[in-house]
Amino acid sequence: MHRLRAVPHLSLGKSLSSDMDVLDGPEYQSQDSNTATRVRFVGDRQELRGKPCNSSNSSQPVHSDQIFDGGKIYGYRNPSLLLYFSKATLKPYYEFSHDGEEHATGPVQGTKRFLLSIFHKRTRSDSAMQAAALARARSVRRTDASVVSKHLRDVDRAKTMGDFLRALDADQNATMVGKRLASFTCDKVDGLAPNYEVRMASRGDPRVDLLARRASIVLEMFREGPAPIHAPTPAPTDTSHVIVLYELIPGQAAAVAGVSFITERYLHPHSTSARVHDAAILPHYAGRGLLFRLLYVVLVAGPGAVVTVHQPSGRLFALELLAHMVLVTTRQRASARDDVLSLLTAKPDLIERGARRCRMEPHCYRRALVGMLMYTCNGWDEESKEVGVWRGHLLSLVKAEHRAALEDMPSAHERHTFVTDLAGRFEDALRSACYTLHNPVTVRVVQHIRWDTRAGKK
Repeated sequence: MHRLRAVPHLSLGKSLSSDMDVLDGPEYQSQDSNTATRVRFVGDRQELRGKPCNSSNSSQPVHSDQIFDGGKIYGYRNPSLLLYFSKATLKPYYEFSHDGEEHATGPVQGTKRFLLSIFHKRTRSDSAMQAAALARARSVRRTDASVVSKHLRDVDRAKTMGDFLRALDADQNATMVGKRLASFTCDKVDGLAPNYEVRMASRGDPRVDLLARRASIVLEMFREGPAPIHAPTPAPTDTSHVIVLYELIPGQAAAVAGVSFITERYLHPHSTSARVHDAAILPHYAGRGLLFRLLYVVLVAGPGAVVTVHQPSGRLFALELLAHMVLVTTRQRASARDDVLSLLTAKPDLIERGARRCRMEPHCYRRALVGMLMYTCNGWDEESKEVGVWRGHLLSLVKAEHRAALEDMPSAHERHTFVTDLAGRFEDALRSACYTLHNPVTVRVVQHIRWDTRAGKK
């Protein structure tokens, strides 16, 4: 005997609502949409032909709930969504399949007997409610497959596999967007040393805007945290840019490997500042150190006199700290402990001058100097004077950045807890940055970036 539960979306009136709490329709069959979805990036027909989608050539998304409500697919046996994107232009195409539709397995006959026991007096309205409840018991909640096409409606998707194959052919003649900022070569992958190029293009060009929308859809499915990746809408006085990281593939069109969205804000006739809203790498390029390179190029050669990362995620925050520490080391020649201390304790006008030299905000400059002070500590003995000095500067940094919030806290204990907690988070990010900076590969990565003289290494 199946247990009877409430029928949702059925209005039976106040007198019967409590009695109907035990009434049930069928059990809903659902599948986790992340598990059912695979994302694959394809360069040409040859890459697609004869190679079915599997774990070695595709990726499983982290956040498919942007497509499927609640991250669930209802009403199908073994549903499968294959999302294809062309490597050069990220043109999408999808295939949705399943092994059959689920049908009602709920207690239809038991529901009928229960309804008859409730509706003793067979009025016309009661009969209509009984019929509605029985129809609900026979129904199955089923996800509308058109939600995928609706999600891709603004990105000019391919509607058939033939359209997608023709798009792949057309992509062989596709050119990269924007102007070149820098290029570099990575360590060998599958016996080859891939070459990459970073380019910047301004929004407003239909081709650039389309690429930005497509990249947003891809990257949202693989974002780290809950905050969505998006291409921001600039104010009338702002200029929005897209910075694209391309892999240069011999014999094929360049493939999109990463994207960053930037808003350039007008300050006065001779100066602008830039805010980095997102910087992310496509999933099949993960683990190659490309995100740090992309972020470093954006901070060094991006638009504006000052570049700031807006609300970075945990990993991006640590990479931003690392990039700023490298900039302080190279531009301020601050690699010795005494040099770092002298810069950190300088007057405010000298702090601002140093920050402008490194193309960052003063608070980011202070963070980088505190990181360099940690980097120059001789060992990590908690009782040592060096560590005590570093921790004192870290606490001062946290208090200075959150002065207004601390003034609103009534008790000393609350202020102490707040500062200690934030200092601990900073310390984790700084440790990660310092460990990476100790690696000789990091220095070699920065030294091997080839800057475009027309874009200018500011």
